[in-house]
Amino acid sequence: MSTAKHSYKIQAIVFDLFHTLVDPEDYRPKDFRRTQKIAELFNLDPREFAKYWAETLPERCTKPRKTVEYVADYVTKITGKPASRPVLAVAELTLGRYQDLAIKNPSTSIRQTVARLKYDFIELGLLSNADEREVSAWPTSPLASEIDAVCFSYDIGYMKPSKEAYSIVLDKLGVPAQSSAYVGDGPEELQGAKDAGFGMVVFTREHVGRNGIRTPEEIKRASEIADVTLDKLSELPPLIEKAPVFSSVT
Repeated sequence: MSTAKHSYKIQAIVFDLFHTLVDPEDYRPKDFRRTQKIAELFNLDPREFAKYWAETLPERCTKPRKTVEYVADYVTKITGKPASRPVLAVAELTLGRYQDLAIKNPSTSIRQTVARLKYDFIELGLLSNADEREVSAWPTSPLASEIDAVCFSYDIGYMKPSKEAYSIVLDKLGVPAQSSAYVGDGPEELQGAKDAGFGMVVFTREHVGRNGIRTPEEIKRASEIADVTLDKLSELPPLIEKAPVFSSVT
């Protein structure tokens, strides 16, 4: 059996979407709860509907079905009547209004960072755990034209941190894990990228360092898992330019 040593530089970057490239918390009122608002629309018990919404999360994020249909199913089950179409339209807006705003309005700094990486001939991918409604505005995002491979969990059938999710986006990019970087904000997805063999795993706290959605313990854990922690995504291009050569033996 022969062995051959291969060296890789960073040729591709895979980004998480929410709280990494864009942040719905910039627009979402602090007291806003989607499940509570939906429950109010249909006169539902908010606790029971929130429980149903949590239980259906894995299915919503791995099945190519309109998210509002899950609301319609629940309303029919509880009331015995079909949900009103006009009210369902309001519910659909409620489900994703702040994700829409975030996707359509990434910060100038992040837009410039992504464009710079693209200009440097780096292949760019997107891997996001999301249901259909949360990312329906993606085609209208200023970032969309810069991304070479887009993988939403509801579309590919797998959620992070499963290895299948990372493999699919890397296959679409045509770049091996060893010569790719993963950039995200959560400890689970960062550990998943480590397990998938990414040559560099990067934690960016630009959003989660201020929006309060992650505990100090989660932020600490993410920093410990990642190879590099960034305060701002704009620090990424110099990091990639100076990245060492990664080696593997086969």
